[in-house]
Amino acid sequence: MEPSEYYIAKDGNIIPPDPGAEGDKTLYGIDIDKDGVRDDIERKIYVNHPEDNIRTVMMVGAKANQLEMEVVDMNLTRKQKQDLINYIMDAAMYCHDEQGLGSYPLWKTHTKALIKYSLNSYERLKKYDDMEWIMNGGAFASIEMGKPNNCDLIKNY
Repeated sequence: MEPSEYYIAKDGNIIPPDPGAEGDKTLYGIDIDKDGVRDDIERKIYVNHPEDNIRTVMMVGAKANQLEMEVVDMNLTRKQKQDLINYIMDAAMYCHDEQGLGSYPLWKTHTKALIKYSLNSYERLKKYDDMEWIMNGGAFASIEMGKPNNCDLIKNY
């Protein structure tokens, strides 16, 4: 990538360019700077959330979401996966508290934004549903299998 394609945030951080359609070709997208967050999500966080503490929380949350989806495919028992996902979720929530953003409505607002940024393809939404099934038996599943246009449901989340 050419340096001119990068975005320089007001705080001096250099954000990778949006990978566009290339970033949607795989479940885990593109992460040029190897910080554990897909470049398209990182860019949305920096462009839409100028406050440092919210950016920190959103970046940690994005990494947590990515890790949770990776746990789905690990060769572990369902209970082991639940324990690992709970550990990841707790860490992200504690970060939220540490940044002075402890209110539940605010946490829910940040979580909704991350879900909107993250689950932008049928494959990603399906993996999220697989994670939800591991955690609660599918009680909160959000798609009907075989109907990719259900990705639009996330817009109303």
